[in-house]
Amino acid sequence: MKRNLFAVLAVVAVCLISSPLALAQKQAGRAEKVAEGITRMQEVLNQVKGQIDTTLTSLGALGDSQGDVVKEYEGFVKEVKKTDDMAKKARSAAEKAKGKQEEYLKANQQDQAAIQNEELKAAMEARRAELEPVIEQIRTSLTSAKDDFAPWMQDLNDLKLYLGNSLNPTGIAGAQPLIEKCNTNGAKVKADIDAANTAMSDLSGRIKPSGGGAK
Repeated sequence: MKRNLFAVLAVVAVCLISSPLALAQKQAGRAEKVAEGITRMQEVLNQVKGQIDTTLTSLGALGDSQGDVVKEYEGFVKEVKKTDDMAKKARSAAEKAKGKQEEYLKANQQDQAAIQNEELKAAMEARRAELEPVIEQIRTSLTSAKDDFAPWMQDLNDLKLYLGNSLNPTGIAGAQPLIEKCNTNGAKVKADIDAANTAMSDLSGRIKPSGGGAK
């Protein structure tokens, strides 16, 4: 996965986040559209988080299997493929969103450049300073998720190949350290997704004209 899902989402987040900074005094409808884009990003992230849970549950069932180990292994392989497929589809959707948001950002930058009133310009700078900590939290969380996701996915694929050739009690026992590592790293990715979603909700509330958090 040369272009990790979270790497793309981080770029999309910057586009989504940067755009509202020029909206304080113009086109309230645009802010609503940006907030809707953030919501769609959250939906993608939550789908990935749900699939992480499903995959880890399948892995746990295989590691603790006292029954049909072949069936458990086949279920695990299926969930690993679903995780990879979901990442590819989400990455494609994020790329499309990125293009649209870049066009949107360009239009808003042109609007901002056209404003001559110094007080309004100062108000925009104040707004930027207010939102920057929230923006940074989103960026930091998605970057951390990106850094953890790729090796986590590689570990899952390593387990798939290893267990496919060692599907017996000794082989499963030998895989336990990596299984535990997958559980730990999967939890890290989920925690980063939660942190990003919390910050996105905060940002969305601040930029929406009807948002309770708007200031």
